[in-house]
Amino acid sequence: MNLHSSRCRSAAVILRLLSVLVLLIWCSSTYAQCAPPQNKKWKEWLEAQEDAGGHALACHVNIGVNGLIGRIENRGGHQGHACLPGTIASEWSDIKSLISAISQTITEQGDFFQNGPAGTYTLHGVGKGTVGRRVYAYEGRPGKNRSACHENSGYVCENVREWVAVIVKQAGDDGQCFLLTAYPQ
Repeated sequence: MNLHSSRCRSAAVILRLLSVLVLLIWCSSTYAQCAPPQNKKWKEWLEAQEDAGGHALACHVNIGVNGLIGRIENRGGHQGHACLPGTIASEWSDIKSLISAISQTITEQGDFFQNGPAGTYTLHGVGKGTVGRRVYAYEGRPGKNRSACHENSGYVCENVREWVAVIVKQAGDDGQCFLLTAYPQ
């Protein structure tokens, strides 16, 4: 065996080990968990929550007024099967508003959710400014004290600062923990 082929084999082994290490790091950083992302990549963290069964992005980001009205009327207006119709529908102003709202709470309490007892945890918060919008059907006499949705006067559009997030920690050996949803309230 010559020195050149020995170096090539050593280099190949090192490359394989590095690729496995990179894959492990990538998988561990995108696995849904309640602890905050160590790399501060909140968008990827949120996508991992969706993959685990959450629906904050699918149901509450980039929906638009017509999409929210469609949810209220049960005619669509959502991007996922978990987006149920209701009497009120809401969306974040954008993904940055969602991340800004929940990241501090997840950072402060994530270890508790990740390592604590199984259960469903509901978090409430208030943003420093508007975090999103909620829409609901207007019932009553027309008046000055309502903000009709543009071109949809049968609905009220309100900017909101309050938000709710729901975290689920499952029982069992794996104890999966993920953000089920987060929405402006």
